Amino acid sequence: MKPLSFRDAAGEASEWGPLTLRPKFSCAPQCATSAPTWSAPPTWSTTGVDYHEATATFTHTVSGVQAGGIVPVQLIWKWDNTVPNQLPDAFPDGDIGNSVPDLDIRCDAVATATPGCVFSAYKPTWVMNFKKFPASVAHAWLTQTKLPNHPGSQTAGKPLLYLPASGSSTGRTPTQNRAAICPSSWAAKSGNPDTTTLPGNTPSGNDPLSCDEFAYAATYNSGGMPAPDGLNPVSSGNQCVQTYSQRTQTDVWHFYDDMRQAAPTWKEVCGRSTMSNWMNTQSMQPFPSQFTQPNRMLEKDAYWYYAPEFSGCSATAATVKCTVK
Repeated sequence: MKPLSFRDAAGEASEWGPLTLRPKFSCAPQCATSAPTWSAPPTWSTTGVDYHEATATFTHTVSGVQAGGIVPVQLIWKWDNTVPNQLPDAFPDGDIGNSVPDLDIRCDAVATATPGCVFSAYKPTWVMNFKKFPASVAHAWLTQTKLPNHPGSQTAGKPLLYLPASGSSTGRTPTQNRAAICPSSWAAKSGNPDTTTLPGNTPSGNDPLSCDEFAYAATYNSGGMPAPDGLNPVSSGNQCVQTYSQRTQTDVWHFYDDMRQAAPTWKEVCGRSTMSNWMNTQSMQPFPSQFTQPNRMLEKDAYWYYAPEFSGCSATAATVKCTVK
């Protein structure tokens, strides 16, 4: 801080300071804020060069988060200061404002029994394990990138909206959505028989054909989510783009259009793919414990899907070809 001078009431030049800052952070409504803990003194000398940094740390404590309840919290930021022998308005207090909307906080005991808080405007990104589950990742990427509704694409600004397993406001469940796109026994009866399964990856040595849908059944974007709540409703999974996966040699997988069906128009709003049951189910196995629960996701919370391995691929051509190593 460089030395400055000012004129006092008599018109005489004099040195001002020192300057002491006093930030006022608070939160509301069911929230209390501690006094700040400073990393260094919050007072700066003005008689020399004082460039020291000082960080104030506040602790916000939310109360009254009951089982099944949600408490919104808003941060409020102000500051004032003291400078000896100055007019009150020489260095006026400041109202920095509040946290609307990017830093608003939501605390709940819904996502898990243990209460916790998140920044409610934040949209997390779900990434599947491509090395282990290439067919699942390829299916989601193709559906997201090629179809006009681009489910889960951050680039297109089309987030997936989470539908919990139970307790949704519509009464609809992911199981019902899945049944609409992937009816029971559909894969065994109608899935492409050239699909590669992986019985060696299962303890039982049994890996039947499975039906994979995208957008996920646990979203409002699912083709199985009916109107008026569903964003992309279809009457049957037959209206989705039909694909299947095949392994031609060790660690070499191909993802194909199911040519037993009508060729895709690329105006569809969903994808249905035949693949290994192990690959289909295990690709989403970490979703609750590693994604929805840590991010405390509630109904209609928005999130992105991203397949970084396909970032160099293009889906603009009528026939999509891309090699991912």
